[in-house]
Amino acid sequence: MRLDLIPALFWNFKKNQKCDEEAILAQYAEYPCSFGFFRIGEESGAVISIDIEKEALNKEPNAPSALLDQTAGELSEYLAGRRTQFSFPYRLQGTPFRMKVWHELENVSYGETTTYKKLAEAIGRAGAYHAVGGAVAANPLSIVVPCHRVIGTNGTLTGYAWGLPIKERLLALERKKMDRMNEIE
Repeated sequence: MRLDLIPALFWNFKKNQKCDEEAILAQYAEYPCSFGFFRIGEESGAVISIDIEKEALNKEPNAPSALLDQTAGELSEYLAGRRTQFSFPYRLQGTPFRMKVWHELENVSYGETTTYKKLAEAIGRAGAYHAVGGAVAANPLSIVVPCHRVIGTNGTLTGYAWGLPIKERLLALERKKMDRMNEIE
């Protein structure tokens, strides 16, 4: 295991309405990355959140999780240009509308972009591109559900929860990798 992937962990108890109000243990870890830290959440054997933080929120490390370590490793490989898809299990939770948007986002391939308008049309809600923007902004699985690949209709970079400089770097990383792959062909 790479030492830079040793996480800081903390525990968070959450109530899950679907489980008769039983407390379900959600585990979160912070892993250093070129943007600061990935904050990754796991619950019931699936990744449930990936955030990008400038600073670590937790200062006290605990025992690592194999799934969180795998996720951080794959995200590091992605940032290094060595991975275009992810193999760890994840679970999206949201309203039916958000779920439609997020599942459509999963269809946007590495190195490609789409617009809020095209996403709205793809889910059968052509006039709802502002609502689609809200769903994109609420995406809990940064990078894996590629909200960074959504741009304005005129081709400009638009909002990103972790800032436009990070969005720009992610898109540039993917373009560079795709350009190298096209040169090989």
